[in-house]
Amino acid sequence: MWCFVEIKKRNIRSDQFAHIKIDKKKIDQAWAGSKKLDLGFKLLFEFLDGVFVFTFDMGRDPSEIFASEIGGRTVNTRDENDIDEVYKIPFNQWRKV
Repeated sequence: MWCFVEIKKRNIRSDQFAHIKIDKKKIDQAWAGSKKLDLGFKLLFEFLDGVFVFTFDMGRDPSEIFASEIGGRTVNTRDENDIDEVYKIPFNQWRKV
């Protein structure tokens, strides 16, 4: 099966936080595009201790599943576009590859 994959890298260990924060607009757009093209959608994150994958349930809109909050780049904020709504995806739903 073909799928859309978003690849990210974080310079932290996977066990440092209970969830991963990722831009809500980016996820919503990728999920909607994948659904329209009848593709799957996965997030692939490289951490210091390994690579992990999250597979989206294409039958459920991400906004129905994940909590969201205002967040984003806070330490190295470059401009107002760095602060945006983010999804909080629980790390216990990720699988090491």
